[in-house]
Amino acid sequence: MATEILRLRGSHVSFIGPSVPADQLAGFLGDDPPRAVAVTCSMPMSLVGAWSSISALRLIGMCVVCGGRGFGPDGGWGLALGADHWAPDFASGADLLLSLANEPAPSPREPAAAPEQIAEVRVLSRKHETLAEEATQGAIASWPAIRDSDAAMRATRKDLAATLRVLAAATLVDDPAIVTDDVQWFEAVLTGHAPPLAFVPSAFDLLAGVLPAELAHSRETIRSGKDACSEPGHGTEYSS
Repeated sequence: MATEILRLRGSHVSFIGPSVPADQLAGFLGDDPPRAVAVTCSMPMSLVGAWSSISALRLIGMCVVCGGRGFGPDGGWGLALGADHWAPDFASGADLLLSLANEPAPSPREPAAAPEQIAEVRVLSRKHETLAEEATQGAIASWPAIRDSDAAMRATRKDLAATLRVLAAATLVDDPAIVTDDVQWFEAVLTGHAPPLAFVPSAFDLLAGVLPAELAHSRETIRSGKDACSEPGHGTEYSS
């Protein structure tokens, strides 16, 4: 939608999409890159991927405009990840990008965010699939009935993987609000469905059990998430 609005205003725009890896952005933009690039993010759990793209663009001296609900209500998470500007809506974003067309490009810059958080998030990203699978096996041990349903197995693995992404995002921007907001949403989704609400805090327990011990910030984020849960995480009955 942002691309089409800019095109309607007579601007030449290329829509990159999520299929171009962050480390290939420089090659994609070519020898005559644009003056500014807009990065959108619809969900906070995608902040780590957005940060990778923003970081790659900073390294080649690109001006970055961020937009979308995933960057927070005031764009604070996007700015914390290194974006130069935030646009609250499509119209103002188009105005901003067009105004930047004649501005000088910034100098190449290193990735934003605290080094210790970056180090932890890189571990979480590198081991994401392994950690999610180990946590899933722990869930099956706690709720053996999950094994009786392929749908329950897939949902459990998906939920734990999503929670791990939320933890990584909250760790990266050092804001527990990302994980506490996700707890409220997760509990609302589970209400009236097969998994008990106790699965939500238990998900944090399961992930804490497989996370490397040295990930102090991530573990603190897990504690924030569990503290936000409405029920304790000791349920063992699960029917699908």
